[in-house]
Amino acid sequence: MSANRVVSLVANNAPQDELEQSRQKMAELEQSLASVNQMAMGLLRSNSFLGGMIEFFERCSESRDPSEIGLAMENALAAYQTPYVFILNLPEQHYVFGGKNYVTNLQFDVITTLTLQRERIVHFDQYTLINFPYFSICLTMTEEEKEAHLDNLTRLAQVANFVLSNLVRETQEKMVRQGIMQRAVRRTEALLDNIMKMVLDCGAHSIQSFSDLKWTIQSSIMGLDLDVESEQSIFNIVDQLMEQFEHQQASTRIIENYIRSVKESLAQLSDSGAGELK
Repeated sequence: MSANRVVSLVANNAPQDELEQSRQKMAELEQSLASVNQMAMGLLRSNSFLGGMIEFFERCSESRDPSEIGLAMENALAAYQTPYVFILNLPEQHYVFGGKNYVTNLQFDVITTLTLQRERIVHFDQYTLINFPYFSICLTMTEEEKEAHLDNLTRLAQVANFVLSNLVRETQEKMVRQGIMQRAVRRTEALLDNIMKMVLDCGAHSIQSFSDLKWTIQSSIMGLDLDVESEQSIFNIVDQLMEQFEHQQASTRIIENYIRSVKESLAQLSDSGAGELK
């Protein structure tokens, strides 16, 4: 092999070697960053306050159960030897927690009234209220405890408010979707009743009238925003119903059965949608 040939092979392999070395360095760098992140999270968790706040957020960021969020908050507050009462101030219901202490009716009335205040932090006697739209906590603290813990407790309350605000937004979006579905169900049921009325009128309407009504019903069902399978199952029943009309093969009883079947499907969809809000 000539010297020029050897030089050429070495030159061709050089970029590949450099690429492989670059990949190895990137892998080592990623591993180092992962180790640093793990060490940093370990240091943060070793701090009683930060560790409690991180654990609270991890437990509750995906939770949809107010009771679970309340219990997680009680765990986060366990690091503080301070009596407290806090409230999850959701639109549809209030949830009040008092740790190991029983929450009296008076405490409930006081904290629900105090949450109407616009101030973020309210001091009165030995009590301190940290007040956010969806989360408020009332604590019994000395001046020394306020100096030591108030900032951290305010940050924890802010995290809780963030978690609850996401829960409220999702619930409200579901309620809007459920309201739209309920209206579409009622509209579709009214259209089905119109079919039955036309049948009982003994052919006073043309086949074109039924076809127009079929299109209107299908449009209404599409407004339910169903999954493809549920939507198609109802469409199939409507198609069979209208086919009977077009061939003039259906008795009043058969047509009534088809209509009842569609209504039952709509009722099941409506009930399942309502169940998601619970």
